[in-house]
Amino acid sequence: MQYPLISLEYSERKPFDGFNLQGYIGTQLEVIGVPSPVLRKMRSDYESELKPEEKFYFWQEQWFNHPIFEAKSLALYFLETLAGKRNIELLPQIQSWTPILDNWAHADAYASIVNKRLKFELEGVLELAETWHKSEFLWEKRLSLTALMPRPTITMDLTEIRVQYILDFLEEKNPFMQKAVGWLLREAREREKAIYDDLIWQNIHKISATAFSYATEKMDKSQKEELKALRKSGRKNR
Repeated sequence: MQYPLISLEYSERKPFDGFNLQGYIGTQLEVIGVPSPVLRKMRSDYESELKPEEKFYFWQEQWFNHPIFEAKSLALYFLETLAGKRNIELLPQIQSWTPILDNWAHADAYASIVNKRLKFELEGVLELAETWHKSEFLWEKRLSLTALMPRPTITMDLTEIRVQYILDFLEEKNPFMQKAVGWLLREAREREKAIYDDLIWQNIHKISATAFSYATEKMDKSQKEELKALRKSGRKNR
């Protein structure tokens, strides 16, 4: 069994017929349109035919070589199950898989996997994030932000790192980077409101419309409107 036969099983279904899923996801991979719950069930079915020691190598093969988006998603579902395990070292595999990323959907799923490892391999994840932060590869740069989203299980104070990374990418032009900036501001602000409110106020004229929109989603209306007016006036004067 080399590749999951997703294309054969679902090529006639076309559940998203008429909608350009490949364009929406922004991938060069073939996209069949298999719903996530069905994919997760498929992963279990495939793994039932594998010995425990074969599973990682099987899914790694799919990740690196399969031409279908959903097959690579199956590999990420498998990696996700490993991410929550304490007594394993997963970061070398995590680092080696990133060059294959080519779209936001897989990149977001990957960020969630890395984020879970903060609980078990904190220093290693921070070292990876620093490496990705300096990368020229879009999805690795983005991971340096999205992988550091706050979680209830993370007790170490990562404020200094998050603030620095946000500031470094504040004027990054790529919209995927600006979404990540906004998401991290929004989620970190939920836990340390004063610090991130000050960051937003101090840099309001630098924040892009995309980042601003996400960063202020959970603000009260009056504060958001005040910031919006300040941002607008400042940009007129630039």
